[in-house]
Amino acid sequence: MRRFTLLAAGVLLAAATTATAQGTPPDSTKKAPAAAANLEGTWTGSLTTPQGEMPVNAKIKKEKDGYVGTVSGLEGDVPLKEITVVGDKVTMGAVMSMQGQSFEVWYAFVIKGDALNGSLSANVQGQSMAFDLLLKRAP
Repeated sequence: MRRFTLLAAGVLLAAATTATAQGTPPDSTKKAPAAAANLEGTWTGSLTTPQGEMPVNAKIKKEKDGYVGTVSGLEGDVPLKEITVVGDKVTMGAVMSMQGQSFEVWYAFVIKGDALNGSLSANVQGQSMAFDLLLKRAP
């Protein structure tokens, strides 16, 4: 159980870069892709772990052709990497460190209005873990 608590705490930390929104241009035989969702803003919510709910705050802003952002954790704000929006699908990653070891964490969301509903997954020491994550746009 302690490992899950440490992982959940560690998941809220990340290293970061930007990524671009993607789409394909419409042609006469294909339907136009859905417009990219509005990801910019401050998001608050919780991470569901075996030990209960943990608060999560994220700040994401548009910068040039992509997005940059941070996620708050027990040790402060940490940047996100590879933030990608395709229609209403949002993915982003992070490289975390916990107890001297680095590992990747990946977030996958569906954005609907003012909610990001999805999950977080990681592989730590060969053990795959996934947690539900719901974030709502802060006023």
